[in-house]
Amino acid sequence: MRRFTGDFWRKDIDTAKIEARIKSIAVLFLSFAIFNLDGLTSFTLSVDDEFAAFRENAAAWVAQGRWTIYLWERFVVPQPVLPFLPLALFGLFCAAGYLLFLRALGRERMGLWSLLAFPLFSAFPTWAFLTAFQSNTAAAGLGVFLCCWSAFLLRAERERAGIDGKGIALLAAAALTGAAAIGCYQSFALDLAVMFCLAIVAMAFDGRMARAVLVDCLAAGAVLIASLAIYALLLKLFMKGTQTDVSYIQGFVRLDDLFNQPGDVLSHLVSQMRQVYFGKDDVYGYKSPAVAVLLVMAAVGMVLHARRIAATRGAILGLLAVVVLLLAPFGMNLMSGGSMPVRSLVAVPTVFAGMVLLGFPNASGGLKRIGFVALLVLYFSMFKTLAAFNATRDLVQVNDRQMALALSERVARLSSATARDKPLTIDVFGFRPFKSPYSKIDGSTIGASFFEWDRGNPYRMVTYLKLIGLPIFDVVRPERRPELLDEFVDMPPWPAEGAVRVRSDGVVLVKLSDIPNPNYRDLLSGDGLPDRGQEKPFFSLSDAPAGKWSLRNGLVEARTGSEIALSTVSDPQLIFETGDAQLVKSCSRIELRMQLKVERPTGVQIFYKPPGQGEFNGETSTDTQIAPAPDGGFVDIRLQIISRTGFADSFRLDPVDSNQRVTIRDMQLLCRHSRPGI
Repeated sequence: MRRFTGDFWRKDIDTAKIEARIKSIAVLFLSFAIFNLDGLTSFTLSVDDEFAAFRENAAAWVAQGRWTIYLWERFVVPQPVLPFLPLALFGLFCAAGYLLFLRALGRERMGLWSLLAFPLFSAFPTWAFLTAFQSNTAAAGLGVFLCCWSAFLLRAERERAGIDGKGIALLAAAALTGAAAIGCYQSFALDLAVMFCLAIVAMAFDGRMARAVLVDCLAAGAVLIASLAIYALLLKLFMKGTQTDVSYIQGFVRLDDLFNQPGDVLSHLVSQMRQVYFGKDDVYGYKSPAVAVLLVMAAVGMVLHARRIAATRGAILGLLAVVVLLLAPFGMNLMSGGSMPVRSLVAVPTVFAGMVLLGFPNASGGLKRIGFVALLVLYFSMFKTLAAFNATRDLVQVNDRQMALALSERVARLSSATARDKPLTIDVFGFRPFKSPYSKIDGSTIGASFFEWDRGNPYRMVTYLKLIGLPIFDVVRPERRPELLDEFVDMPPWPAEGAVRVRSDGVVLVKLSDIPNPNYRDLLSGDGLPDRGQEKPFFSLSDAPAGKWSLRNGLVEARTGSEIALSTVSDPQLIFETGDAQLVKSCSRIELRMQLKVERPTGVQIFYKPPGQGEFNGETSTDTQIAPAPDGGFVDIRLQIISRTGFADSFRLDPVDSNQRVTIRDMQLLCRHSRPGI
C-alpha cells in the first residue's frame, strides 16, 4: 500500500482508499447517467431558464431563502443555464454524497444492494421536477451531498465513546453542513431528518442498546434544530447584506389553514402521500404499482429484522420508524395548506433508497427475491416516466421555437415601415398551451411552454425570444393596458391573420387566446377601464320578472325596491337572463355594477357563456375578493366580462362563496363595448 506524506498533509494519504472511492463514484455516476442520458446529452430550455440566463444579480436567491445557491452562483457558476454541466454536477454530488450516506448507515463497502439502491437515491422521478430548472440543478446536488455529509458526521460522533471536544466539534460541523444544505433548498431540512432517522435505525439494527438509541434521537434532534437556527441566522445576515426580503417564502406559508381547516389540510397531505407512495399518474405520468410494492416489501423487511433483534418491542419500534420515515418528507405540507409542489419533496428518494438498504440485505431469501423483482419493475417504470418527460420537453422546445419564429416573422412583416433603431413595444393577450400525448403533470414546468406559463406572461415571452437570438421587444407599460383591452377583445386569436396587429402608435398587439392572461384579467375586476358605450343599464335585477332569475343553494329572505336579501349555503348561485338576446350577442364587453352587504370576507364571481357554450365554467368568468364595509353597509362592485363573439343570454352570479347572509342592491348590466360591424 502506497502512502504519500508531506508538510501540507496532516496525515498520510491512503491512495488505495482514494482510488477505491473514485472508482465507486465513477460506477455510481455511470448508473446515474444511464437514467439521465437524454438530459446529459441535450440542451433543453425550461421555464425560468430564460430569466436565469440573463440574471446579473444572484441576490434573487437570498429573497427565496437560498443563500447557499447565492454563494454558488456568485462565486462558482455565474451562468447556471448550460448544457451537460448542471446535471452532471448533480449526479457527481449525489454519487459522492451517497458514499457518505452509506457510511452513515454503517456500510463501509458498497455491496450489491447499495449499488441497486443508488438509482432510487439519485434518479427517482420526483427529482425531474426540481432538475427541470437548470439554475437549481447543481445546487440541488450540492444540497444532497451536504445532507449526506451531515448524517455521516452525526454517525461518526455517535460512535464515539463519551462526549469530548472532538465529539462536540463533529456535532457542530454536522449542524453547519446541515444549515448549508437547507440554504440550497428549505426542503432539505426534511431530507436531513430522514437521513438522521435512517442512521439511527441502522445503528439500532447493529445492536445498539435502547438507552443509546434514545440519546441518538436527542442528538439528531439537537443537530437538526441547530441547523435550522444557523440557517435562519445566516439568512438574516445575507438579507441585510444584499438588502432583500423573503416575501417569496412567505407566499408558501399558510399556517392559518392548519388552525382554521385542519381536516382539509390533513386530507390534502394524505392525498399527496397516496399519489407519491402508490405510484399514481398524477406524479409519475403513468400508474406505477411497483412503487407501492417495493415500499411495502422494504417496510416488511425492516419490521421483521427489528423483530428478530428485539422481539415484539422491536417490531413495534420498527413499524414506528417506517411510519416516521414515510411521513417526514411531507412535513412542510402542514405549513402550506396540505400540499407542496412535487419538486419540493427532496426527501422522498432518500426514503426509498434508505428503506431498500435497511429492509432487504438482512431479509429472508424469499423477501429478497420479491424485492429484487419489484426493484427491477420499478426501474422499468422509472425509465418509462423519465422517457415520457423527456419526450414532452423535447416536443415543447420544438413548438416554442417554431412559435417564436412565426411570431417574429409576423411582427417583422407588419412593422416593416416602422423605424427599428430601438426595440418595438409589444403586449400579449392570452396564452397558448402546448398539447402533447405524453405525460404532463399539473403544476410542473416539464412540458410547459414559454407561451403558456403563468397563463401568459409577456415578460417571460420576450426574454425567451431574446435568449434564442430573435428581435428584442419592450413590454408595454401597465398603465396603457386599459386602453388596449377592447382592441384585444375584438382581435381573433393566434394563428389567425389578425392575431398580430400594429397600432398607429407603433405598439404591437399579439393575441394568443380569447381567455385573458392575468395582466388583463385583473383589469376586469377593477375600476381602471374606460366608461365607454352605454351609460344606461339594459338590465336591472330589481326590475326583472320572477321568471327571468332563480336562486340555487339559498333562500330569498326579502325583496324590497332595489334590494334582495339572501340566506345562502355553500356556493349560492343566482342564475338570470336579461331578456335581450340580440343586445348581449352584439356586445363584447359587459359591465356588472352592484352593491353588496356581506358578513364575512368572500369572493364574488360572475359567469357568462359565449354563444355555443353549454355549461358555466371558471375560464369564462370574472371574480374579485371583498370584505364587509367598515360601517356595516354596502360595498361597491364593478366586474367586467368579455367575449369576442358576444354573449348567450344566460348569466350566473355567485355573490358569496360561503354560508352567510348577503344583500344585493342595484344589480345592473351595461354594454361597454360592441362587437365591430354589429
